[in-house]
Amino acid sequence: STTTGARDGGEASARRDAKARLLEAIAGTYRGALATSSDRREIDTAQGVLERLNSSETLDFDMLDGKWRLAYTNAADVLGLLIASQRFGVPEVGDIFQSFGCANGTNTGIVNEIRLSVPFLLSAAKPGEPGGVGLRVQASFEDVGRRRLALTFQEVQVSEISISSFAETLLAPALLPRGTLNHQVLLFIKELELKFPLRGALTSIGGGSQGAAVGTYHLTYCDEDVLVGRAAAGGVYIFTRA
Repeated sequence: STTTGARDGGEASARRDAKARLLEAIAGTYRGALATSSDRREIDTAQGVLERLNSSETLDFDMLDGKWRLAYTNAADVLGLLIASQRFGVPEVGDIFQSFGCANGTNTGIVNEIRLSVPFLLSAAKPGEPGGVGLRVQASFEDVGRRRLALTFQEVQVSEISISSFAETLLAPALLPRGTLNHQVLLFIKELELKFPLRGALTSIGGGSQGAAVGTYHLTYCDEDVLVGRAAAGGVYIFTRA
């Protein structure tokens, strides 16, 4: 009906305005590391407005599926890395992603990915560039209702090591003979992949399932290009579609 169409159009307009306000508030905060107390209040208000526009208690997993890039957080662990990167340049922090495999009724879990670098040793880790080293944490999830997922971390993976040209220069002529061995060692470093399974307290003493349960993750808003999550341990995560 005309009334229904007008209401839907008004809700869509309100969501666009609320998203624009939130994205404007987080712009220039270096994913939260440079946010002032005033910035944080403005972001919190804008986030609350957007969350209140989400009336459904059920997650749209087809919408959630895919790769998301972190735009803002106030979570202490991630924020500590970002602040150190800004103040001291070590470590360099590139893109931070969260990927969900949940389209068409599937559930292949969540992958949290961060790219880090150490100046001179690894190539630069900058947003939008695949430098440094990739650190991934694989997690499984269970839908427990009310837009909440119960998370269990399963495995940490270190891969995609990109050493700097300076480090290659040191390794190549100074430490290694030129030729095939040189090439093989550099290739080995670049293709190195390390995996570490994570275990919870019950698993470590011989009971329970594998993995380390980390509580629930409340996805308070999700549409085609913005995702907002709140971790049980505290911390807000705002993503845009990658």
